[in-house]
Amino acid sequence: MKTEEIENGNKLIAEFMGGKIKEFIRGQATDSRWTEYLYSPIPNEIPEHEETEAIHSDTLLYHLSWAWLMPVVERIESDDEFSVEIIDHVCDIKKFSKIAEGHQTFIKKLGNNKIEATWICIVELLKCLKNEDAQLTNLTERGE
Repeated sequence: MKTEEIENGNKLIAEFMGGKIKEFIRGQATDSRWTEYLYSPIPNEIPEHEETEAIHSDTLLYHLSWAWLMPVVERIESDDEFSVEIIDHVCDIKKFSKIAEGHQTFIKKLGNNKIEATWICIVELLKCLKNEDAQLTNLTERGE
């Protein structure tokens, strides 16, 4: 995976977990790669910091550490709409279907290892959910 893809995916996950992207101005340039964490519990591997302290997005480890990624999996599964299955190098996120009366595959991804497959699958899920939210917002704004 490319560095930019990893950084963007990690920022998406951080936002899902309650982090807020803040832009800091350095001279004339604006750098949006800093993330302020406001969520709890914070994975053990995140360096200790004040609630108002920002962490650079390069230091997000969702793609490398189960200590970071498993709270995300647990949050996804806390909504009974989704379940996450990780087998070998495949992650399968299932969504509840009233028609099928159970969970059906929603996103299934293969990776070079378990954590990569899980990370890729979660990022794809969050992109889909973000897109659905944007579509609902557009419909609401148009009065549909």
